[in-house]
Amino acid sequence: MSLTPFDYFDISENDIPITQCTDCDYILKKAQRITQDFEHREITPAIESIHQLYRLFEVQFMETELPENEVVTYTPAMLIQHFMKTFDLTILPNLAFATWPQCYALLAAALIKDSCQKLVFWRDDSLSEHEKEGEQKDFSGGLVTEAMEAITKAEHLFEQENEKKKKSQQASKAVSTRYTASNSLKCEFVGFYFENAERYDNNKSRAARAFYKSLTDNQKATYKDERCAVRTLTKGLRDYGKEELFCSLEK
Repeated sequence: MSLTPFDYFDISENDIPITQCTDCDYILKKAQRITQDFEHREITPAIESIHQLYRLFEVQFMETELPENEVVTYTPAMLIQHFMKTFDLTILPNLAFATWPQCYALLAAALIKDSCQKLVFWRDDSLSEHEKEGEQKDFSGGLVTEAMEAITKAEHLFEQENEKKKKSQQASKAVSTRYTASNSLKCEFVGFYFENAERYDNNKSRAARAFYKSLTDNQKATYKDERCAVRTLTKGLRDYGKEELFCSLEK
C-alpha cells in the first residue's frame, strides 16, 4: 500500500512496519490535533509545501547565514525557527492560512513520512544485514528524533497561542461587560435628565453627579470615580440619538 499522508495521519491502516517506530503514532496524533483545521485533501499538498519550505530555508541558510569555513549542526525545526520571524507564509498557497505551530506539526509529519519510506528498504532482500542495520540506525536515531523535536516545538507554540487567545477572549468579555453596563447607565441617565433637567437648571454636570450618587455601589464600580462618571454620562447625552447610543425611553 502506498503512503498517503496517513489518511490524515492515521498510519494504522498503512502497510508500514510501525512496530519499528514506537514514537510515530504518538507524534502523528499530536500533529493531527494541531492541524485539525485542515481538510483531508489539504494535508498532502501542505506536507509537500512544508518539505519544500524546509529545503528552501536550508539553501538560504547555507548560502547567506553560514559563516565561511564553519561547520554548523542544525535540524529542520531549528531552520524553521531561524526564519519564521521574517518569512511570510501567505506567499505559499498551501500554507497561506497555516499558523507556525501547524507548520511545525506538518514538518513532523513530513519527517515521519520520510522515515517510513526508509523502512521500505529494510524489506529489500538485496540489502545485506549490515546495510539493513545501518538503515535502521539512521531511521531510529535521525528523522524520528527530528520529528519529535518539531512536534515538541509545535505543541509549545500551540499552547502559547491558545493561552493568548484565552486571555484575549477574557479581556474582550470584560470590556464588553463594562461597555454594556456603561451604555445601560447612559440610557438611564438620558431618561433621568429629561425628567429632571429643570430641577438642575438644565446643568448636565449637576444632573450627572446627582444621578451618580443615586447608583448602587456595583453600578458606581462601572466608573473609575465620580469625575469619570460625570464625563461619561454627559457624553451620553451628546451621543443620544446618534449611532453611538440608541436608547428606548419608553416605560
